[in-house]
Amino acid sequence: MATIVTSIKIDKNLMDNALKLSQEKTKKGTIEIALREFVQKRQQKDLRDLRGQIKFADGYDKELMSDYNHDGEEVKEVCNAKY
Repeated sequence: MATIVTSIKIDKNLMDNALKLSQEKTKKGTIEIALREFVQKRQQKDLRDLRGQIKFADGYDKELMSDYNHDGEEVKEVCNAKY
C-alpha cells in the first residue's frame, strides 16, 4: 500500500465526533475509515445509476434468486428494515 504525508486543517468538533464514533485511537485511523466509507458509498451510488440498463439472461428469475445468498444457500430470514 502506497501512503502519502499531508497536512490539512479539519474542524476540531468534526474530528472529535468522528474519533468518538469510529472508536479509533488515532486521527489517521479515523480518517482512513472515513475515506473508505466515502469511496464505498460513492461506488454504490454509481451502481445505482445502472438501474434499468442491465439486461438479464432469458429465464432469470429475480424472485427465485433473491431467496438465495451468494453461496447458493437458501435464505430463511426476512428483513423488515425501513430506510
